[in-house]
Amino acid sequence: QAYPLAVAPGKATRLQVVGYHLGQATSADVQLEQDASCGEVQLALPLADDVHTNPVPLVVSDLPLVNEPTTENNTVETASMVTLPGGINGRIEQESDVDCFAFEAKKDEKYWFEIIARRLGSALDSHLRLLNSDGKQLQLNDDLRIGKRGSSDSWIENWQVPADGKYILEVRDLHLRGGDPFVYHLRVTKAEPYFELYLDTDKTQLTPGTSGIMFVRAVKKNGFDGEIALQIDGLPAGVTGHCGRILAGKAVDGCIVLTAADDATPTWGNVTIRGVSEIPSATGDAVSLSAQAVPYQETYQPGGGRGHYPVALHTVAIAAPSDIRAVKLSTHELTLKPGGSAKVDITIERAEGFDKNVSLDVIFKHLSSVYGNSLPAGVTLDGGASKVLLTKGAVTGHITLQAAADAAPVQKQQIAVMANVSLNFVMKATYSSKPLLVTVTE
Repeated sequence: QAYPLAVAPGKATRLQVVGYHLGQATSADVQLEQDASCGEVQLALPLADDVHTNPVPLVVSDLPLVNEPTTENNTVETASMVTLPGGINGRIEQESDVDCFAFEAKKDEKYWFEIIARRLGSALDSHLRLLNSDGKQLQLNDDLRIGKRGSSDSWIENWQVPADGKYILEVRDLHLRGGDPFVYHLRVTKAEPYFELYLDTDKTQLTPGTSGIMFVRAVKKNGFDGEIALQIDGLPAGVTGHCGRILAGKAVDGCIVLTAADDATPTWGNVTIRGVSEIPSATGDAVSLSAQAVPYQETYQPGGGRGHYPVALHTVAIAAPSDIRAVKLSTHELTLKPGGSAKVDITIERAEGFDKNVSLDVIFKHLSSVYGNSLPAGVTLDGGASKVLLTKGAVTGHITLQAAADAAPVQKQQIAVMANVSLNFVMKATYSSKPLLVTVTE
């Protein structure tokens, strides 16, 4: 561990080091490059000539940074004044220690308060309260949640100031512990619209001449409801990406379809998926937003339930030809009128001797849960007018898409037809067609 936990690019900072086998060393000096990227980093800290620590987690921040003062700040009355937005480095130094920080805010301003501690190895199990100047509690958070996973760090998001005045941030350990390893960084920014992206799953397997589909789900925050364009980088040789979008409004899913060349050879690569969007600023200018998708690894629980766990990588691989050699569509563009329907014929190419059941779908689901649905709002698969189960070696089927009478107009929303082969009760191999673009007219 090191204190302070957050450092600024280009600025020389002396860190207090906390750990084992440090000898007489109590501090280390660091200075990052001026153009260092903001975020979490791991740095080996220099202790002496040619002696460094193991990598130590730090936060690189471009916010104005302050360290907790050495004077007592355990109560509302003795709270340390800070200016926000900014970053506060602190430490719960002993048992029952409480850190209080006071700030001035204007009515209707919106703020985001985030403790970064346990995620970077701190011993702190943070407990964050927001108080008025009389000490009355306005907000409290113990554990935050990002995506489908929680953390012992704390997070108060999108708090709107009720009136002009002074407010207090109170930080302590949930169990009133303390000591040198109980370091934290309290990040405070104005709350702005943004989005998070999550990728299902952590791997896409292709074979020569076939396609695979990746579903990206958005969590839209703080009033963001714009359209998100998807991007992909790092594809292996021989693979082409067709990037779709997540539509504006309540839509949360989009897809990327990957296609391997007919002559592609076995290879692999780790890819990065991002989403980009624009929102208007207070002055009317466009503000660019972007987010990198977090890959989820699928897990299966007793009873057949499907779960997710966040991981660092999504790997795309080209393997040897498998059970299904192609999923072909009669058209790759479909136009629907509100209240109307349209049919797409589908032909699959089976490997010699492969006659197992194959199910067709445009929605990625398991049991009753939907994990990917990039259809436009108001467009559904009409199961009664579709042939989606191919048995005993059958190779032809069809789907019928139905638009609701009030379906909103949309141009060329990307979906794909998936061919699913059951491996066991809970697992399946999914193959995909090339993109199918769906338009709904006015």
